[in-house]
Amino acid sequence: MIGIGKKTLWKKHDEARSFNEKLKGIMFKKKLENPMLFFFSKKASLENSIHSLFCFVTFDAIFLDEGKKVVQAITVKPFTLNVTPPPSLYLIEAPQGSVKKYGIKKGDKIWWK
Repeated sequence: MIGIGKKTLWKKHDEARSFNEKLKGIMFKKKLENPMLFFFSKKASLENSIHSLFCFVTFDAIFLDEGKKVVQAITVKPFTLNVTPPPSLYLIEAPQGSVKKYGIKKGDKIWWK
């Protein structure tokens, strides 16, 4: 479950904690039904860069700092070579349009269970 304030945005989500889970991410998926929550090992920019090579769906990337506050929310198209965020510790790869649909913006605090 992932939400903002008292509002639940998604009832289900997948998680990527291990190196292999983070490496694969949403690659090869033709549809993104549940968001994927990534846990990075340290707050960084370059080390937490992502790509969408072999991703066949456009998705929203929501980067969060150690306080789970949004530091960047962008839409990523398939086969994008590199997205380098501001220093972040978490990432949510969400279905396309989620940022707009839920009004997610920089500074919002996200929670999950």
